Amino acid sequence: MMKIGLLNACTPAEEVEFNASEYDNFRNFLDLVPNEIDLAHYRITEMEFPAEPTECDGYLITGSPKGVYDSNPWIAELGDFIRASHTAGIKLVGICFGHQILAHALGGHAEKSDKGWGMGLRDFEIQANETPDWLTLPAENGECNLYFCHQDQVTKLPKNATRLAGSEFCPNAMFSIGDQVLGMQGHPEFTQKTMVDTVDFFNGKLESDFLEEVSGTVGNGKSADDVHAARWVVEFLQA
Repeated sequence: MMKIGLLNACTPAEEVEFNASEYDNFRNFLDLVPNEIDLAHYRITEMEFPAEPTECDGYLITGSPKGVYDSNPWIAELGDFIRASHTAGIKLVGICFGHQILAHALGGHAEKSDKGWGMGLRDFEIQANETPDWLTLPAENGECNLYFCHQDQVTKLPKNATRLAGSEFCPNAMFSIGDQVLGMQGHPEFTQKTMVDTVDFFNGKLESDFLEEVSGTVGNGKSADDVHAARWVVEFLQA
């Protein structure tokens, strides 16, 4: 078995508010495909970090309502841990906020986008000239669909990073650094119910016309490429 540390970037209160367990969501997501992963849970918002990077074989950083630019002490600690893990040769995968802080901590940049919110089932394309063996394509044209929910974006990739996928709205939707770092802006762990619950959460907080448009992307005949994404993450970690 491979021990992967889930670095949970949501507080317990946020999980109650969002009606979601990050551990359960990611355990279910990884189990969409066969894997040999033992998932260890770290509540990094409570400053519960591994004692050293080598405590696990790799780490998966979750999404968060926070931004990489926020002043919470755990965010700075996470940046230090990412750099230490990278130096130690440990595999790192980041989802949404995790994707952003991987880029930010390793020399790139992430910030609140002036394009506004990216939410719902959204298209993006695999755009790398040479795709790694683990990056199987859901469609011959390279088009993929995943649920998204973000206002921040990676605007500059780290040195030596390869842009794997993007769209007009989110150019840096997915990147890697060799076989060690993988960042993904979408939420492959989201189910259709998770997306519906997310829209409900934002009722009264975001414009109703926008939320209606987002709702129209859910259950419109297209489905998220979550199984493909699970295979990407599992094969990347286990390679």
